[in-house]
Amino acid sequence: MGEEQSGDKGQQIEATLARQVYRSLETAVVVYDAKADAILDCNDAACELFELSPVGLTGCSITELASRLSPGTQTDARTSVQEAATGNPQKTEWIIEDSSGNHRPTAVTLSPLPSDNNQYVGIELTNLSDQIFKKAQTQTDLLDRVNDAFFALDRDQRFTYLNDRGLEIICEAIGETLTVEELQGRPLVEEIPDITGTTFHEKYKQALSSGETVSFEEYYEHLDNWFEVTAYPSESGLSVFFNDITNKRRATTELEETIEVLHDLYVLGSDNDLSFERRLNRILELGSRRLDLPFGFLTQITEDEQTIISSRGDHELLQPGEKCPLEESYCRRTIEVDELLAVSDTPNEGWEDDPAYEVFELGCYIGGKVITNDELYGTLCFASDQPRNRDFTDGERTFVELASRWVSYEIGQREYREELEQQNQRLEEFASIVSHDLRNPLNAATTHLELVQAEYDSEHFERIERSHNRIEAIITDLLTLARQGDTALDITAVSLPSVLEQCQETGETGTLTLVADTEREIYADRQRLQRLFENLIRNAVEHGVGPAESQQPTAESSDSHTGTDCTDQADSAVTVTVGNLPDGFYLEDDGQGIPPDERNDVLDAGYSTSTEGTGFGLYIVETIVDAHDWDLKITAGADGGARFEITGVEHANPWQT
Repeated sequence: MGEEQSGDKGQQIEATLARQVYRSLETAVVVYDAKADAILDCNDAACELFELSPVGLTGCSITELASRLSPGTQTDARTSVQEAATGNPQKTEWIIEDSSGNHRPTAVTLSPLPSDNNQYVGIELTNLSDQIFKKAQTQTDLLDRVNDAFFALDRDQRFTYLNDRGLEIICEAIGETLTVEELQGRPLVEEIPDITGTTFHEKYKQALSSGETVSFEEYYEHLDNWFEVTAYPSESGLSVFFNDITNKRRATTELEETIEVLHDLYVLGSDNDLSFERRLNRILELGSRRLDLPFGFLTQITEDEQTIISSRGDHELLQPGEKCPLEESYCRRTIEVDELLAVSDTPNEGWEDDPAYEVFELGCYIGGKVITNDELYGTLCFASDQPRNRDFTDGERTFVELASRWVSYEIGQREYREELEQQNQRLEEFASIVSHDLRNPLNAATTHLELVQAEYDSEHFERIERSHNRIEAIITDLLTLARQGDTALDITAVSLPSVLEQCQETGETGTLTLVADTEREIYADRQRLQRLFENLIRNAVEHGVGPAESQQPTAESSDSHTGTDCTDQADSAVTVTVGNLPDGFYLEDDGQGIPPDERNDVLDAGYSTSTEGTGFGLYIVETIVDAHDWDLKITAGADGGARFEITGVEHANPWQT
């Protein structure tokens, strides 16, 4: 049972990542499901851009989305999305019409997201309303309104004008602080010689020679920056608008890399064919590669000591089995904070005199706590002996946080499985004692009783025989309980009528009538479901007689010598009906019913109002229900009997009524 649960929790990782990363971006981002033709997800910036709520934007088809664009770009929008869905990234420009009728020029990047069939497309939209202007506007209007960097060249590519932002960037490229007046009349290629032969220079020449506007994105190595450039040619020269998009490019790269690595983390984490140790080693390798850090390690922490459990990298003090006092470890600070501990440059962030730095000499470090069963187990960490030249990004932090959670969950599951195995071993030992050490003497006593009955006649013999039968019933129920947790459920599609029919065939039904008011199939463990039916049917039989003939209804239902004899010793007319509930089924009899004040008590182990019962029958029913993660409710039947409603059941054929 524990192993089945372990796979279910590991499948939430990618959705958590996408939501966190999308919301960290100022750029509008939507995820489109090409197969469903619907927007699958969006961030707040996208909702603001399209003037829709998250509910309104999510679920829109590409046609509905395109209807919010100017007519001239609607066809391009549909075409570019369809092309991206085939695995081909696209860059284009859309014109969004807002509710006031204003046009918003928007740069659009469409990227296929990792999937088996290129089903998902990431659409990144950047509002260019304050960056690109219509060619019909005068140059003065442009310069008065523009927020981007701008410079103008004449036909010979000499500077004629620069705005403040343009002057700042051009001077940085030149390596000298100059005024606009000092730059006017100077050739671009003389002031910035290394621009010759670059995409920037070639595109400027292309615009001047063709008379057509050019737009492009390019990396300028000298400044280590990315720029988005639009150059408008005219009779007098060239007007160049350019914007530093380095942060946007890094955010896009970060998003793509984070989605990819989290997808890999999910695949590794859910691969149950690999042992925990092998998956952990691969995740340490994955984290080291994603963070560009050579050391990855899992620690276990006791009250005053840290032990390395698993590691990657060649740091001699970070190898499996290495121990150190907790006060000399980086992890002592990790376990003191609620979130991750991330240090990009330990010497310059107050660690130079720290005992941990003196021992391990790590230049950067990021680590998260590993918590199992609400208790600290240790930490999952990544580090380098060199400082980092940048802070840890949100995507990197997300990876470490989710990897720490996965390790916490897996270690918790491993401890649970070990505990379950020990428990099952104890149960098996108990079952052996019950089956042999108790049943063998009972069989001997029964044999001797039969021999004595053959020679003598006494009213006490009948009482002794009833006691033997009751002991046998208790042994049978105890064995059933002991073996309930011994094996995992074998879930298959099971027909309710067929289970009821098998109860009819294997039991001595007497005057009992079984009615199948259902054709439903459900997912269940057939053997345990039949046991549930048997116990409920026996409960109905034993308490279906009138008040003058029987005790009140009790919890027992296993007073026979075998676990499959459903309905022996039935001397009164009882009808048991199995029918449908919207999310389950019910079993109802027309007997005396169970008083409301006893409906909780009858499910307790050992509870019985009958001297003949074991008190385990309905308790076994409850354990079977719990094992399937169903719900059980006891109510009154239509004819006054007991009605057992079992819900939370998965239908094998949902279209059946």
